[in-house]
Amino acid sequence: MRLFELFDKPLDYKLMQTRTNADKGEKDHTFNFRVGDFMYKVYINVYPMASFDDDKDVQGNEIELPWEFYNSSSQNKHIMAIDFGQFDYAEKTVPIRGKIEIGIGDERTGREGTGNELQVFATVAEIAKDFYNEHKNYIGAIEYGAKENDPKRKRMYDTMMRKFGISGKRVEFADLADVGRQVRVLIVL
Repeated sequence: MRLFELFDKPLDYKLMQTRTNADKGEKDHTFNFRVGDFMYKVYINVYPMASFDDDKDVQGNEIELPWEFYNSSSQNKHIMAIDFGQFDYAEKTVPIRGKIEIGIGDERTGREGTGNELQVFATVAEIAKDFYNEHKNYIGAIEYGAKENDPKRKRMYDTMMRKFGISGKRVEFADLADVGRQVRVLIVL
């Protein structure tokens, strides 16, 4: 099976919640889908590019943003941050700027060896594609990431972006989230 073929078999999903933080201009969207005994949640956090004020990553390295980032930011564009996790039962947390807070509930964000990874990622890809296509007029960048020790997930996201024809200037930076050290990727459209 070719890698691109895995994106052709997504499962049904449902938008469960949309929360707005008017003070920050952010919107959090939570989508659910189920594979066997596991519930998966996809978080899409949309926030203004102007609020991305990080000039250094957690390792102290400079984050060099391309001029296209500042051009889109001046046009009031937003960043679409994508994250997902797997739950055994209902969780009680919300994503904050692309980072997942772990609270009540058992979330796992790595590969669990259930054999469902192709269905899971095809569905995550479908959710991201549908969301982007519906809101692309005000999206100026897409952000995603993976644990530092999980380069396969980052490659899957990279493949997903190419499959959907989403390209732009790439910026990679280190980040620290509740799930551990991450490599984040920002694609400025």
